[in-house]
Amino acid sequence: LQLIQKGESQARGDPLYAASEISLMQWTGSRFEPVYIWNNIPSDEWVELAVGRAQSELGSALGCKDSPQWSRCNESDWNCSRYEMEGLCNETFQDDTDCEGMTMALSCKASCCLCGDSNPEKCGTGDDGGDELPEWLIPVAAGGGGGLMLCCLLGTCCCWKKRSCHEKKGCRSCCRCLDACCCRKNPDA
Repeated sequence: LQLIQKGESQARGDPLYAASEISLMQWTGSRFEPVYIWNNIPSDEWVELAVGRAQSELGSALGCKDSPQWSRCNESDWNCSRYEMEGLCNETFQDDTDCEGMTMALSCKASCCLCGDSNPEKCGTGDDGGDELPEWLIPVAAGGGGGLMLCCLLGTCCCWKKRSCHEKKGCRSCCRCLDACCCRKNPDA
């Protein structure tokens, strides 16, 4: 049983025209007897009532399924499949209702991937990576950068050892510092 009540608020007490308790009754031939009773029914929201279970959010007993008869009010071609195909499952359209007041968010759970952890496989897990870098890129970049630095360091050491860079304007002061650190005689002195 799916139920929504629209009780009128009062200054004091429970809303008018709304019940906080609902009973499912069975005729026994001479009188009605309760089969099941639900308590604390909200006066202004959709609830789903199932025998043997406490009340729950509307649609939770259906699992992750679409309501096949649902379509936007007075527009029969606007069903769950159309919302999915046109990418209209976002929050802007989730409040669209059919003529009975059922919202798209409740009726098109599978098509629009609104079931949370129990979404169908077509929805994916949500951790596709999106705009993130591939996981192999950072080690490759680090390895390439390290290799380039090693080549530059070896080249610099070879040039310093052969004294081929001692005469270059930008390298002269660095080479003199390296010569002093290694106690190497400076040929210019």
